[in-house]
Amino acid sequence: SDYGVNWKVDSTMTDVNSISQLQITSDNRIFAGHYKGKISANKMLLTSIDDKINNIITGYSINQNYPNPFNPTTTIEYIIPEESFVTLTVYNVLGKKVATLVNKIQKSGNYKINFDAANLASGVYFYKIKAGSYSDTKRMLLIK
Repeated sequence: SDYGVNWKVDSTMTDVNSISQLQITSDNRIFAGHYKGKISANKMLLTSIDDKINNIITGYSINQNYPNPFNPTTTIEYIIPEESFVTLTVYNVLGKKVATLVNKIQKSGNYKINFDAANLASGVYFYKIKAGSYSDTKRMLLIK
């Protein structure tokens, strides 16, 4: 209210949407200006900044497993934009279910599942996700 002449710590900041400006000082402290005229300061020194951009989740998706081909483990990543009942199932080329990796309600977010196929034979497998009205299938190759 006095154009920055007097400062006080506001440790009650709970609404990050009210932040109007961020300032990082030469001694690596962060100050946040609020639309309501308040200033907040972090109590700890800034030691690193995550340079990953946090995108807003706009839809369901499932990525190709990696590595692919694999032996015997691989990772499957998927995105859920809203709380949904999710099933992630692995099938062989004959359509027989060989593993269920996920079968539960999950909140919105990014997920990563490790699949261990040590007990399966080499060959082509398919993984299928169902979440809400979304469904998708991808192919993967196990080489031993």
